[in-house]
Amino acid sequence: MTRPACILANQSPEMLRSLQPAIREIRFRKGDVLLEEGQQSDEVKVIKVGSVFGYRCGLDGAARPIGIAGRGASFGMFSFFGQPNQVTGIAASAGRACVIPVVALRARAKESALLAEQIAASMVRGCGSIAAWSECMRVQGITNQLAYAVLLLSQAQRSTVVELPTHSALAALLGTTRETIARALGTLEREGVIIRFERRLCEVIRSRVVALLNASRAQQPVLGGYLESDGILPA
Repeated sequence: MTRPACILANQSPEMLRSLQPAIREIRFRKGDVLLEEGQQSDEVKVIKVGSVFGYRCGLDGAARPIGIAGRGASFGMFSFFGQPNQVTGIAASAGRACVIPVVALRARAKESALLAEQIAASMVRGCGSIAAWSECMRVQGITNQLAYAVLLLSQAQRSTVVELPTHSALAALLGTTRETIARALGTLEREGVIIRFERRLCEVIRSRVVALLNASRAQQPVLGGYLESDGILPA
């Protein structure tokens, strides 16, 4: 399930054999720091199992979660271009990752245009993931934001059955309280948007998430072709 999104997807057997001796696998636990913002990593970590929070240090010095990445996500890739990490990666759950030295990737990318393309595609996917979480924060209403968030988690974990972060983590991500998250999850369950198997495990019913979000959007007043909630008025 991870392979299609991996930076080594579609590489020739010869390329994979040449890189294999440099690759190792690590296990991480919830709360482990996989990389730190501002530092330049020597290694790229590709998530195989589990999910990881991206934290960004604000202008006020406070670190805040900006999204969650899952299988196939690459951490430390900016170092391939000689640039520092733009986020701190902290494990949201236990999991496993492939660790690839940056120097090995650079050497092989010089020999393979396909590998260079895959690395560029990984960077694009990372930017797209951050943009998607930014969209989530702009959805009106915390219940709708949480519905959007569980849909993004389903995509990140590449499964309709999702392991949820703690209520505290979701509250920090969406800028609300644990109690509000608990109530919103209860609402989503009652409306059949999610099916809870246990406290931290649920199935996401994508069609119902989309229907919920569309219904909410349809209720927002429109003024001159723009949603009034956008705060933008036509000239």
